Amino acid sequence: MVKKEAAIAMVLNFFFPGIGYMYAGRPILGVFVFMLSGVLFITGIFTLGVGFLLLGGLAFIATIDGYLCVKKYNDRIDAQIEASLAVCPHCAEKIQKTAKVCRYCQRPIEGIRAA
Repeated sequence: MVKKEAAIAMVLNFFFPGIGYMYAGRPILGVFVFMLSGVLFITGIFTLGVGFLLLGGLAFIATIDGYLCVKKYNDRIDAQIEASLAVCPHCAEKIQKTAKVCRYCQRPIEGIRAA
């Protein structure tokens, strides 16, 4: 899995509220916020700008929340990577749990413990 960039999610959510959520791995929330922003945009045209004020507030909140969503997404990836690693009993470096030989000290691994 590839980590996401928080800045991209923030910029997308600022200019196109909802698209940043989709980028951050939250597609259902992204579609909802995108449709809501469309409604607020149309409302802004017919209500002399009130909808635009609400749209600006939504974009601001979505920008901050986009950052938090990407951080949470990246933390999950880090946890998955950490769960797939073990500690070499000889040199204490982190290696794959399925390793037969440590890539750092080149010693064979018989029984390794979780990291």
